[in-house]
Formats: sequence, structure tokens, C-alpha cells
Amino acid sequence: MRFLVPFLLLSFLVIFSCTEAKEASQEIPAESFRKEVAATEVRVGKAERKSFDYLINAIGKLEARSEVIALVEREGYLEKVLVLEGQAVQKGQVIATLDRREAEFELENEIV
Repeated sequence: MRFLVPFLLLSFLVIFSCTEAKEASQEIPAESFRKEVAATEVRVGKAERKSFDYLINAIGKLEARSEVIALVEREGYLEKVLVLEGQAVQKGQVIATLDRREAEFELENEIV
């Protein structure tokens, strides 16, 4: 009981002080600032497609649109690569040649 009266007084003071502060604040309309702030100058350009040669360090994952399984009929040393990396190829197109010397040597040994 003896703490009830001071608690109620304190509660009323807090409630009334909050409401007065709320009423004292005023919102200033944005229209009044438009005359005081200068317009920002903006440059406009036309978008173009261009290539660029910049080094970009990034972490990511690259995936090909399609994958190709190359079947090699014979083992040997690679002599020539006839396509560039990333170049599109057709089915049945020769993409590399092997050194023939080892195959010719094997053929000579089979005949003898």
C-alpha cells in the first residue's frame, strides 16, 4: 500500500510526459525543401555492346552448354590438335591426330 501511491504518481508522470513530447514534434512537408535543394545534374548515355579485356578475380563455377565424349580407337602420342579450345565441332569431325610411327612399328612386327 505504501508503494502504491508513489508508483501511481510516477506512472501518470511518465504517461503524460510521453504524450506531450509526441504532440510537440511536427512533420515538415517535403514540398518545403524542394525550393532549397538544387536539382542534381545527370548525364545520359546510350548502352552499347562492347568486348572488354579485364582480369576478373572471382570464385565461381563454369559449366559447358553441352559435353562431348571423345572416343579414341588407339593409344599414342598426340601429334596435332586441329581445333581450338571452346570451338564448336561437328559429329565425326577429326579434332586431333596421333603419331603414326608407333602404329606402323606394331604393324611391321605383326607381319614378320
